[in-house]
Amino acid sequence: MTEYKISQQLSCENKHIICYKDICKYNNKMSFIMNYIPNFTLLDYIEKRKDNDFKTNLLYLKQILKTVNYIHNKGVVHRDLKPQNILIYNGNVYIIDLSLNINPEQVSILKGTPRYLSPELWINKFDKDIDKKEMFEILKKSDIYSCGIIAYYLFFGDLPIDTSNIKILKSKTINGEIEIPKPITKNETIIYNIISSLLIVDYRKRPDINTILKMFE
Repeated sequence: MTEYKISQQLSCENKHIICYKDICKYNNKMSFIMNYIPNFTLLDYIEKRKDNDFKTNLLYLKQILKTVNYIHNKGVVHRDLKPQNILIYNGNVYIIDLSLNINPEQVSILKGTPRYLSPELWINKFDKDIDKKEMFEILKKSDIYSCGIIAYYLFFGDLPIDTSNIKILKSKTINGEIEIPKPITKNETIIYNIISSLLIVDYRKRPDINTILKMFE
């Protein structure tokens, strides 16, 4: 099944994924035709907001996690989750730029945006004989870690490791050198627990999304 067909199937079944209408070729370049959503990303929201509204942030994070969970349940991983790939419109999030790459021959290729990569992708020590099912589970956990970076940025307004030095970024990510502000209020405690769980360094101990979603209750 082509990327277009998979994307079309996913988007038509879930309102939080941009719906693909058609595909065309012009000057040897492929173009996707999709539903129009104004170009206002989660990054725009974070950088331009006047108030850091807890309820709105919580709503967006929950929608993101539910949508990523839906994608995973369809046998797809994103591999480049970040605020720039999430649109905001009328109180809803829309995830775009699905990579859809679960090819065993390409899993060892480091993909994604450095500041949102998980420790296991930085280490990049995938066994050549790893089976597709196990590989998919690892990549799902990597998506979940990226959601943790997004959540941190969403609630605190800064990236947890904000450096352009790739060596420092890699080292701090692998060693879990992320400080989450200590909670004081009940709401802060909820977010602290959610982000702490999303950013667990060992992917084998990192909870799945269904477990994380229960923490919202």
